Amino acid sequence: MTETELLQRIRQVSGLAEGSRLRRWLHRPVGYPVALLHRTLLYRRTGRALPRRCRTCWGDRFEVRLPSGTDIYLTGGKTHDSELRLARYLVKTLRRGNSFLDVGAHYGYFSLLAARRFGGGGRVVALEASPTTFATLASNVRPAGVEAWNLAAAETSGGGGSFSSFQIYTPNTIRSIR
Repeated sequence: MTETELLQRIRQVSGLAEGSRLRRWLHRPVGYPVALLHRTLLYRRTGRALPRRCRTCWGDRFEVRLPSGTDIYLTGGKTHDSELRLARYLVKTLRRGNSFLDVGAHYGYFSLLAARRFGGGGRVVALEASPTTFATLASNVRPAGVEAWNLAAAETSGGGGSFSSFQIYTPNTIRSIR
């Protein structure tokens, strides 16, 4: 997919994000009520995420967990203004042969976007500290050749994190992943 086509797809995501609830519902007539009902009824009572499959705006298969992945589930992309700007920046900047380190990769949206830009000619490494989120990340990105690591990155070594169990890797350790 060309740079122009990817930017057009991201503009479509932005249009859905800025559009009305009716527009999002018409875009995903089954998915929208599922996400809404899960967030307002089930998640509030149980605290359990709902796994759902969808596609990114450029067509890759993608798994999310609702409610945290609702934006991707409904629009095919990240919808916060800062995330849309980052997606556009990555599309315009990343080139075949580059390397991309996605720290706090969550479900791997930006990792997959980078892999798409590289077309198999670059290296993408995705780091995610949460073991639960990492399982989803790994299943999303491995088919695209992205390396997924269940770890956190920090400027210095030591504890103090909020996740149940993870290792902290300093910049020196990250260099050793090479």
